[in-house]
Amino acid sequence: MRRLLRGCVVLLVALFMLAPMVTTLADPSFHYHGTVVDEDGNPLAGVSIKIVDLATFRVGTGAGLYLTTHTTDANGNFTFYLDWGTYELSFAKDGYVSQTVKYAGVNVPDINVGSVPLKRSVTISLATSTLVAAPGSRFTVVVQLSNGGSTEESVNLVTTAGAGWVTALKSDAGEVKTMSLKAGSSVNLNLVVDVPTDATTAGVSIVASGRVTASKTLTVYVEGEAAGLATCVYPSKTTSPGETVAFKVAVSNPTEAAGVITLKVGGLPSGWSASIVNEEKDRIDSVYVAAKSTSTVTVNVDVPSTATVGATSSFTFGAALRGRSSEVGLTLKVEHATSTLALSSKYPSQSIQLGVASVYPVTLKTGSSRELVQLSTDGVPEGWSVAFKTTDGRQVNSILMEADSTESINVAVTPSLSGKQGRYNFTILAGGTAAEGRLRLTADIVGSYSLSMELDTLYIQTKAQNSEVVTVKVTNKGYSSLNNVVLDVTYPDGWTATFTPLKVTTLKPNEAVTFMLTVTVPSGAAPKDYLVTVQASSGEASATAQTIRVTVSVESSWTIYGLVLLVVAAGAFVLLYKKLRRR
Repeated sequence: MRRLLRGCVVLLVALFMLAPMVTTLADPSFHYHGTVVDEDGNPLAGVSIKIVDLATFRVGTGAGLYLTTHTTDANGNFTFYLDWGTYELSFAKDGYVSQTVKYAGVNVPDINVGSVPLKRSVTISLATSTLVAAPGSRFTVVVQLSNGGSTEESVNLVTTAGAGWVTALKSDAGEVKTMSLKAGSSVNLNLVVDVPTDATTAGVSIVASGRVTASKTLTVYVEGEAAGLATCVYPSKTTSPGETVAFKVAVSNPTEAAGVITLKVGGLPSGWSASIVNEEKDRIDSVYVAAKSTSTVTVNVDVPSTATVGATSSFTFGAALRGRSSEVGLTLKVEHATSTLALSSKYPSQSIQLGVASVYPVTLKTGSSRELVQLSTDGVPEGWSVAFKTTDGRQVNSILMEADSTESINVAVTPSLSGKQGRYNFTILAGGTAAEGRLRLTADIVGSYSLSMELDTLYIQTKAQNSEVVTVKVTNKGYSSLNNVVLDVTYPDGWTATFTPLKVTTLKPNEAVTFMLTVTVPSGAAPKDYLVTVQASSGEASATAQTIRVTVSVESSWTIYGLVLLVVAAGAFVLLYKKLRRR
């Protein structure tokens, strides 16, 4: 009898141990398959896929148990079989940003993971993708190199364009051909491009080669006349008899070799005189200019006191370099008295942020006559706002000024939130009845807004009345702080969704915050698939919305069969025990 009792006890213990395994052993294997691609949609071979079992119910395992590793084939495809359960798949490849997602077995044995994109660790960003340049000109574009990976990257930098084009990436220390990027860091360089005089539209390519190659192309549309040797922004002026008038002239060397450019003034009226001076006020008749560079000189024209009032005189400024020459026409109109408007600013060039008002202090000075000065702008980028304010804060569009007086005004400039990083120039105009003043201001935009969002899973399998937690990582990818960052969640009727924190007041550039999103399924939810949409947003930017597929399932029939079997076995044990006890 003791042996019989011992056998019953062993049988009962075995049945209890078997119960949790009924579902696992009864279900068939689940087929996981998909493709890993890069940012351009090209398949990635040799991607390592690490599989971690997150199930807590399986006998002999535990949450976070490493199972195995698979690798994508030459076409970027992967395929493997797993038992029912929840798994964490980590996709990794040298030179790319690793990605981890969580998947669970569903009610069908075939699980198509789809396309899993991996971003390159090293990326190249341009302030603009297209621009217009004149033949023989030089321009500069800001290039940002970023390392979004978890390890330091060493990259070789190469820039190329068409025949005759000269390109280089430069920092404050000079040209840069190789550099190291620490994990999570970004570096700004200047792309300097010299356009040939016979150039047509071309693409300037920037390539950063490390463990993976990243590239970017800047399209340059070449329009207009070839750059000359001399240019003058203000070639026509008014004056009075007996005065000296100064013309600022830019002398450029558009060729590939440095040289001495000879200068001269011709065609002056009888009795007039002119001199060419450098920045030190020395009289010169030539200037040495490096290849693809520009120097500025001043032409001083002395108008005799006997000059005819009302007459307009024209003359030329000429420049010559190795058989190449050009002329700039200059004009002076002689009037009775000078009536001038002069604009100046102590800080004409400033670094400002998108959406933030910045003030340029400007001084306005009149000449020998009383003027009603109208204030306006020219060349302000689209979407920007410019306001003229007095020192006591009043906004004005015109100022009545006495002769030989000075007025201080503040020019409040607010760039559009949709603008991009880069340098922008615009002009302030002051117009009177007999004169006009102009002042060019420069704004270097140092901020832009971009928000990204990552979810730790895009699929959940659960049951009615359950609550599931999803981790949402939100990162500020721009150059300026973001304000009031929140989650916008859309979910089925009857469901609830909460997240913590409720709001992040300020998120600095490159800073990340993690939201814990809790989704609760109501008790009456039918067993099927539901969609929950999540989007992170702030007062300045929004991330791309992502959708979580939630599969609501019912209790497995095998689990019910196992419980019934346990009940039957327990009843049989009780009857057998009573029968043996009577004996």
